[in-house]
Amino acid sequence: MFRLELMVLLTLTLVGCGESVDLVLPSSAEIEAHYLYEGSLGAEVKGNVAVVTVGQSARQLRRGGTLWAKVGPYIFLFSEETQQLLNDYPSLAAVRVITMVGESEVANVLLSRDALSDIQ
Repeated sequence: MFRLELMVLLTLTLVGCGESVDLVLPSSAEIEAHYLYEGSLGAEVKGNVAVVTVGQSARQLRRGGTLWAKVGPYIFLFSEETQQLLNDYPSLAAVRVITMVGESEVANVLLSRDALSDIQ
């Protein structure tokens, strides 16, 4: 019986000795630094979700209409910048992008880490 307990303890110890993962969350400034955007861009961390707020011009929405309003956040979510942010910070569970015109929210989309594939 003692041998079995010792083997179980040894197995659990070895499993726990895997490669450690840095679970530090990024600051707002670090999130903002990942994105190159000439317009208004802000960021914050809520829980383990990076929230990126992007300003769109009313002119863009007048020209592009509802299609442009719906597509806006996806341009940021499906970017190399978001992929790099998730790679750099394995503790992030998701990235949310909110597009705004002035003080009005236009669109809000969440990309969960587990929704991504390794295909590039």
